[in-house]
Formats: sequence, C-alpha cells, structure tokens
Amino acid sequence: MLEFFKEIYASVKSNSSEIVKNYYIGAFIFSWLTINWKFGLTILFSESKIEERIDKAGFYLTTDKCLTLPFIVSVSICLLLPIINMIIAYAQRNPNKYLRGG
Repeated sequence: MLEFFKEIYASVKSNSSEIVKNYYIGAFIFSWLTINWKFGLTILFSESKIEERIDKAGFYLTTDKCLTLPFIVSVSICLLLPIINMIIAYAQRNPNKYLRGG
C-alpha cells in the first residue's frame, strides 16, 4: 500500500515538473500568481477560521482575474520576450564586432 502512494507521489511530482517547464503554461502560472497574490496570502496567512478565509478569498477571484488577465499577460510574455531578446541581440551585434576587432 505504501508503494502505491510513493508511485502516485512520483507521478504527480514528474507531471508538475513538466508543466512548469513548459514555457506557455509556466508564463500563465506566473501571471496568475502575480495577479492573484491577495487570494493566496488570505488563504495561507489569515488568522480567521477557514470558512471566513474562504469567503474573504472568494472576493478576490473573478473571471477577469482568474482567466482573462492571466491569459493576456501570459500571451504578452510569450510574444514580447522573444522580440525584446532579438532587439537586444541586434543592438549588441555592432559593439561586439567593434570589441573583437572586426
């Protein structure tokens, strides 16, 4: 029986690791946590009863904050970061040639 739980734990751990390593899902998780930080702090660190914590935290979660805003931010991250990296690489190309004597 203990072996069964170890296998489940290993499976969940490997799946979680793969999800976080995925660029798009990782960006969505990052943006969701950034936007909904009050929800997590209320659930974790509030000193009231669990029912009151859930009620308080429920006020922070709306459709916009749960899906729309994190989706927009994650798409922006996935599109803008490569473009910014290309601009920086292009801007550094000429100074690097000059420093190398080319």
